[in-house]
Amino acid sequence: QAVRMCSLIFWGLSLVIGVTQASRGDHSNEYTGCYHVCHFNNCTSKMGIAAYESFQSFSEKILQWTCDDECKYFCMWRTTQIFIDRGMDIPQFFGKWPFARLWGMQEPAAVLFSVFNLLAHAVNLSQFCHTVPSNAPLFKMWFLHALICINAWVWSVVFHARDTPWTERLDYFCAFSMVLYSLFGLVIR
Repeated sequence: QAVRMCSLIFWGLSLVIGVTQASRGDHSNEYTGCYHVCHFNNCTSKMGIAAYESFQSFSEKILQWTCDDECKYFCMWRTTQIFIDRGMDIPQFFGKWPFARLWGMQEPAAVLFSVFNLLAHAVNLSQFCHTVPSNAPLFKMWFLHALICINAWVWSVVFHARDTPWTERLDYFCAFSMVLYSLFGLVIR
């Protein structure tokens, strides 16, 4: 009975949901053409890469921006401007909206808010350790909860500062672990 109901819901939703196109920006001719020219002209020779690295800021070096990444960023904004000039909606690139970098960070506002969440958990952990005796029931469980949350917010800061496949996975997995452990805490309590 339940399997049949799930099957009906799945097929019903598949009829209602229209065909979508993912990341219109990075699949556009404007973007791909720009990227190939930029990459060929700047990132295929040692001299081109050396020229790129000589103009890199310290924060971009720390966050490991490459010549290839810079071409993608440049072409993202060039393509976005073309879309705007044509009266089209701003497209997504690689499944994400375009954000302006600040000090090499991809999403500075998200970094700031993640830092605030990280600090809130760290301050509350400190207060918790000073006010609750370590032999109290569930002390270790809530202490571990705070550590899991702090770890998740650290990876959120890293991911929003520099989006790579690894930082994305670490952010999502750690955020999921925070949600799971919070659910565990809810059930135990």
